[in-house]
Amino acid sequence: MNSILIRDGKRVTLAPRNFWIGATLVVAVAMILAAGVVPLVRADRVFHATPQMAALVLWIVVGFNLVLAALLAWAALGSARRDPMAINLLGWWAVLSLILVLFLLDPAFGYVEHDNAEMKRAATLLFLCAAIEALGATLALFTLLGAKWAQLAPS
Repeated sequence: MNSILIRDGKRVTLAPRNFWIGATLVVAVAMILAAGVVPLVRADRVFHATPQMAALVLWIVVGFNLVLAALLAWAALGSARRDPMAINLLGWWAVLSLILVLFLLDPAFGYVEHDNAEMKRAATLLFLCAAIEALGATLALFTLLGAKWAQLAPS
């Protein structure tokens, strides 16, 4: 199954490759946030900083990414590929990833303004995570458009 879409009469089956790539991307974001960003944010001692609240929000983003990775892995396995819900999952993946990009960019721009090197490193990692999330959203959107086009195209 090297193609993204497999046509079988009227049914379109999504090849699992894009789901596995997406699951890998969101797990990578979760790992970067958990191992690289949260410890740096917790150590933030800038005046008016709220490191505990910021760390909590980042843990929530990690949780969303892990749930999304589990759903994408489920869709990549076995029967979920023939289910129309797999195509709907692409849309939810794209929307959730774009929302998570915004959740990651907001603190990234805030940490750029800090003077210490740790927070600049946290900002760089947040920008990297936002770029990975945006890449995943783009992959989901193009796969979704290809699936919808294949459903509408005459056989």
